[in-house]
Amino acid sequence: MSWYMQIVQKLLRLRENVNWESEEERLELLFKLEKYIDEWQDQSLPDIACIFRIEELELLLSDSLYTAEFIEFVVRSGYTDEPKRDEDGKPLLRRTTPLHRVPRCNYEMRPNIVRDLFKIYNRFDLNYADDSGLTHFHVACIAGCRDIVTEFLEVGHDPNSIWQETGDSALHLILYHGPDYITETLLRRGANPNLANAEGLTSLHVICMTINDGAWLDMLFKLNDELNQPFQLEVRDKLGNRPLHWALKCNNERIAKLLLMKSADPNLSNAEGSTPLHVICDKWFDAGLAKLFFEINDRKQQTVHINAVDNKGRTPLQLAVNNLLLNVVDLLLDRGADLSNLPFSSASTLTQEEKGHYFKLVSASGILAIAERLAKSGYELDRSGALSIMKFFAKYELLFSSMNFENYLHEDEFISEAKEIMVKPSLSLYDLLQLRPAEAAKLLTYRDYFDFANCSEKLSKLKSV
Repeated sequence: MSWYMQIVQKLLRLRENVNWESEEERLELLFKLEKYIDEWQDQSLPDIACIFRIEELELLLSDSLYTAEFIEFVVRSGYTDEPKRDEDGKPLLRRTTPLHRVPRCNYEMRPNIVRDLFKIYNRFDLNYADDSGLTHFHVACIAGCRDIVTEFLEVGHDPNSIWQETGDSALHLILYHGPDYITETLLRRGANPNLANAEGLTSLHVICMTINDGAWLDMLFKLNDELNQPFQLEVRDKLGNRPLHWALKCNNERIAKLLLMKSADPNLSNAEGSTPLHVICDKWFDAGLAKLFFEINDRKQQTVHINAVDNKGRTPLQLAVNNLLLNVVDLLLDRGADLSNLPFSSASTLTQEEKGHYFKLVSASGILAIAERLAKSGYELDRSGALSIMKFFAKYELLFSSMNFENYLHEDEFISEAKEIMVKPSLSLYDLLQLRPAEAAKLLTYRDYFDFANCSEKLSKLKSV
């Protein structure tokens, strides 16, 4: 018996001993097959269809999605799938293949695996769909395989085909994974950029959620105008969010800037009554969006409703105060935000894990700096507001000294680091620690402490604490 037939016989015996309903046994078989796959590198490859039934082969291909070695072996063997047919000889398009399982694997999709599987399932005229409505065309879009997407389009498949389970179109599926120039291919082939999925999200919503590439989006705007199918700027999803809401929620500054320049309305609210300005102010950190938002609207001479109230009766100023966004509070007050009905509540969203020294410094200095800033604008802190600050300090133990810096002042490494860290241009951290509280109060404002606490580059130098 030839060496070739000996190996084939061994593979057949291995196959016969497998319980094909057991994933564990199938994975064990794949592990054993690796030895023969390696030996077959430079030898004539077997006819896979003579060793495994189609159903068995598809199970092994599906189990190989994480390693791909067996998939590569099947490709090298020259095996290609033959469609299953009905009684009239027509191909059955309702069928689950290993390609349908790729997007459901809990790992980052690798296009090379998808490409290899499409060498096995190479009938682009047959767009197999599983029970959820996910098709081979959809998988090619998810994987970002531009050439394979083009193959499907060339034989006449609908660029607007929908994954029934999610309502996602091919455009949605591509855009979930970032900017890809397959998008241009689909649009030129007739894909509708304004189709909404089951959550009411259009492709523009998805872009605003996942991408921060203004130049790329601007190219799509121009292309859609050329194709006479412009993006709908003010379309709402199921939660009432417009694309601008999502760009701001996701801190996609470049996208938000482009939408505003394209005349997206800065005052429209979502189902919760939140305007874009509410979204900007309802964050625990200042990403510079408020400054950008006002600059662009000023340039376009567009009025911003600065005192708009959401469904809970909150203004943007109240949200900014609650989240200790001192710079945003400055902007709002400079633009005439109404103080008359402002309840002063220090509702900063510290979690149990965020009770370290850094967060305590940010919170303590932030709430006092904001109270000071509000007072300068004529706000009178009443008993309730003062009590709110006291409760906040007590809750997060901001009234207690949790570090004894005197011990560190005798350590050479700490002294060296503290002298390099400037709290303000004329005062180092080391110098500050030498001062009595009354002396420090004359040199530093609450705002100084807040700015220092928010400068991560400075604090990162303090490695010895």
